[in-house]
Amino acid sequence: MQTPLRRKGLLLTVWMLLMLQVFAVPPQGEALGQPDAQPKETKDEVSPTADTVRLDSVEELKADSSVLQSRDLVVVANAAQVQVRSFLDRIPVGMESRYGFKDRSEFQRTKIGTVYPMYTIHPDDLRSGELGMKAVRALGSYRVMLMVDGSARALLTVEKVEGAWKAVDFGATKLAKELDRVHRGLRVNEAGNPVVGLVRLYQLKCDLLLLDAGQSRSDLHLFPLESATRSLGIKADLGSPGALRDYAPIMKKAMLTADRHRTMR
Repeated sequence: MQTPLRRKGLLLTVWMLLMLQVFAVPPQGEALGQPDAQPKETKDEVSPTADTVRLDSVEELKADSSVLQSRDLVVVANAAQVQVRSFLDRIPVGMESRYGFKDRSEFQRTKIGTVYPMYTIHPDDLRSGELGMKAVRALGSYRVMLMVDGSARALLTVEKVEGAWKAVDFGATKLAKELDRVHRGLRVNEAGNPVVGLVRLYQLKCDLLLLDAGQSRSDLHLFPLESATRSLGIKADLGSPGALRDYAPIMKKAMLTADRHRTMR
């Protein structure tokens, strides 16, 4: 027969095991993430995890995007649809609103929206102030919009892990809502969609939309999101993005300023 003390110890052990299940840390490579996390700063790496591919021309970038639309973007969207529920179910009860959801009933109605290929610009290119096409690099990762009843809720990050597309992060509710609002407001070009992807500047902790204005060989534009207007000290009117080359001196100044701040720490 168990003594009261032994029964108490057994109950305590069971309770601890239950708590570990409730607050279990997601498996490695599958982070729940923060609702409104900012881009992480790195020293001189383009991205903490992804390899990059240089693009030599606007045509190559457009072709790359077109191929992705018909191949990888579909696969990425399918992978996100299959895997998103495992992330949603990890949201602690009562914290749904922090991740952009009104309640848990919305999990059942969550759909996949726009898939944004991720790009970046190497710090050395930012410092040089010469932003040609070769400065734009594909990261090989994607931000996938999560929608409920036509409204943006959050972003799911999908990357290729050991040969398979895998959801690796979730959150960014504020960025998701801003992306959806800006994307809907941008003028549609002849191809039907001006957005090529999302440019993340890790060292400057900001994001910009990469746009195809659809006119000439050098006609790539950037539209700074809220984080970029703060980091770069600029303003942009909706529907009037700036050419890549026009942002070069602004980004150079911001990068050199960030370098000075790091050396003073």
